[in-house]
Amino acid sequence: MGAQQVIGYDIDPNIISIAKEYTTKNNYPIEFHTQDITSIQTSCDTVLMNPPFGAQKANLKADRKFIEKGFEIASVLYSFHLKKTIPFMEKMITALKGEITFQKDYEFPIKWIFDFHYKQVVSYKVTLLRITTHQ
Repeated sequence: MGAQQVIGYDIDPNIISIAKEYTTKNNYPIEFHTQDITSIQTSCDTVLMNPPFGAQKANLKADRKFIEKGFEIASVLYSFHLKKTIPFMEKMITALKGEITFQKDYEFPIKWIFDFHYKQVVSYKVTLLRITTHQ
């Protein structure tokens, strides 16, 4: 979409491998790093993120970690969250001196890929947020 540079991050090396295959096949010049969100040190214009939905113990407070990191590195964030968490997200984003400037609801199907999944496909009601920071 005209970006001068695109960098992708994920903590899961398997996800990075799949993303690399996809970008190579489609000739997208994207650089990837296997890295935890909290250790990313960069700056950019826009961040696109899909934080873990926080249902598992290892992901508690993941939404906040992702938003805080996004605010450190960019002034505009696009982020997916469970629709039922939007009232919490609105309060948190306001407390962090951010503003939701757009939101759109979607159905987000997730296939059975993790041990804790129990159905072949589960659809979640999610909301895409466009967030700006005033920091």
